[in-house]
Amino acid sequence: MSEDRCLFTGARASAPLLLKPFACLAAMLAAMLVFLGATAIASPAPTFTTLFAFNGSDGVMPNSLVQGLNGDLYSDDEQGDFFSITTSGVFKPIGLAPDSNVVGPMVYPNGDFFMAAPNGEENGGEIVRVTPAGKTTDLYNFCENDNCAHGEHPFAGLVEGTNGNLYGTTARGGAGDEGTVFEVSPTSKNKITLLYSFCVQAGCPDGSTAYYGLVLGTDGNFYGTTNQGGTNNLGTILQDHSRGGFDNAPQL
Repeated sequence: MSEDRCLFTGARASAPLLLKPFACLAAMLAAMLVFLGATAIASPAPTFTTLFAFNGSDGVMPNSLVQGLNGDLYSDDEQGDFFSITTSGVFKPIGLAPDSNVVGPMVYPNGDFFMAAPNGEENGGEIVRVTPAGKTTDLYNFCENDNCAHGEHPFAGLVEGTNGNLYGTTARGGAGDEGTVFEVSPTSKNKITLLYSFCVQAGCPDGSTAYYGLVLGTDGNFYGTTNQGGTNNLGTILQDHSRGGFDNAPQL
């Protein structure tokens, strides 16, 4: 038996001469496992920091955040207060959002924020632009002058199209009173285009009640869903092949 020490680990390799290399390898692997285990145990735990705590006078029940072009974070709360906060925790009230149930804002390339409010001033909902300084502009009020022909109650956020206009959905209104898809200008008030009305056909084969928004695919088409309607009245998935032309994808 040979009892020389292994070259790299210094461990004693008590083994027949022919088996000595394997004994040294086993000792080296054992040492590596001990090292890795100690390293894993020594890894620091994740650290979470509370940047700001609302007290009621400055807001309550904030909605989701979005990061502006200046790096600050923006959102509104359930009271309709629009605010910003820096990544270091400096909180700043900006102004009032259009109503207390605003869907999280989207950031436009010029730095302005656009958001949908499902109720709004006319109770049918509205589309609003807010600058980082807090200047608010009502771009469109649903049901104000058209008997909800363009839609009613936009519960979802907006998405920017390749042409720079904003696209969204409503849960009610339109020709079938079961929701719409619309296009609105980000710069001109009351410039809205009805792209599609759900449930015009009997049985709503194309779907109804579009609670959620659209997504712009890499193929240039918009995709969306409805909560109800379709073959089994359990919702549909839709694809827009061209401006205003929605087709059914898989039905649920």
